[in-house]
Amino acid sequence: MTYHGQENATRNRVRRYLKENYRDPDGTQLSDARLTELLTDHAGIVERGVEQLSHAYYVGDKVAEAAGLDWSGDDNDTGEEADDGEA
Repeated sequence: MTYHGQENATRNRVRRYLKENYRDPDGTQLSDARLTELLTDHAGIVERGVEQLSHAYYVGDKVAEAAGLDWSGDDNDTGEEADDGEA
C-alpha cells in the first residue's frame, strides 16, 4: 500500500510521499540521498506548503513536477487506468 499524503505537510511526510510514489525519469527509485537533494533544492516549495497547511501529497506533487520526476504510485487509487498508448 502506498502512502497517500492526506495529512498536513511536513518535511518527513513529503519525503515519504515522494519515495513511495515517484521515481527518477531513468526508472530508478529515489534513494535517501536523492530525496535529501530534492527537498533541499526545492525547499521553498516545501516551506510554503508546510506554512500554508497544505497536504503532503500536494507539496510532494509540486516538488516532483519541478524536479521532472515520474509517477510510480498506484494509478488504481484514482479509479483511472494509466494510458500506455496501446489500444
